[in-house]
Amino acid sequence: MGRLSGSTFDPGEHWYQYDGNVWYRWTAPEDGLSIFKVSDSHEIHVYTGTAISDIRPVSYGLFRNSAVIQVRKGQTYHIAITLRSDCDSDRGEFSLEWSSDPVFDYGVAENDHFEDAVPLRGV
Repeated sequence: MGRLSGSTFDPGEHWYQYDGNVWYRWTAPEDGLSIFKVSDSHEIHVYTGTAISDIRPVSYGLFRNSAVIQVRKGQTYHIAITLRSDCDSDRGEFSLEWSSDPVFDYGVAENDHFEDAVPLRGV
């Protein structure tokens, strides 16, 4: 459980349109797929790097409150939590969950590789 109440930005943080964020740090214990999820009224952003001035985003999720990323053993990931821009919720508590052993298996899509891209058709 975490809290956004009283959160601010570090010097150099300018990419968010929100009032503040909180940070977590996690080092991957092994290579694989990891999933991070935060309460619905919040957003999660995952980065690599050693300082605010050089962090790089690694999460591109379908939903703003979750991130599915390919991780490398020993790599440290920085996780920023902020309130969603379209949410009128207070800046109170949130929950953060993660798993390095996904409970789902999408299988391999037939167009998983670039050379197997499926053409889109329509108007």
